[in-house]
Amino acid sequence: FNVGGQIFATTPSTLCSRGENYFTSLISQRLPTTKTSEGAYFIDRDPTSFSIMLNYLRTGEIVVPTNFNIRLLQLEAEFYCINLPPQYARNNTKHQCCLLHYVVRVDGIENMTLLGDTEDALSREFDQRKSCDWKNWVINLQHRGWILTSANLFNDRANTEERLFIFKK
Repeated sequence: FNVGGQIFATTPSTLCSRGENYFTSLISQRLPTTKTSEGAYFIDRDPTSFSIMLNYLRTGEIVVPTNFNIRLLQLEAEFYCINLPPQYARNNTKHQCCLLHYVVRVDGIENMTLLGDTEDALSREFDQRKSCDWKNWVINLQHRGWILTSANLFNDRANTEERLFIFKK
């Protein structure tokens, strides 16, 4: 991984050690990604927080440098959909994470997937609708109490459009 310009190496088993999260979706290719010319996944996030998060995935313990702002760690954990131990979690609550991934290819074919620890009723409704109206789904999720934490637009050389929305609850 290249995180904020710093290179990190790890294994898929480490990234998956705390359950479904941003990395499990990334390495299973369910999320769009940007790779460097060296083939590393590029993530435009804070490398210090990523290092702490990666060590947490490795060891199950959080160790923060002196004078490190825990709020930054909490924000990064929300982005990566990783639940921190209670003493580090914001408001000591466990957040659910939901990823909405929309793709429209150059030939006009659309596809949308809903990933993460969504409630069963939402997953069933998504599967039944088979709708690719991403704007409607963003509104639908927000009405159900999901908070949009990140929205990204990716365009590749073939003019494929991909949108990724990350929600928490």
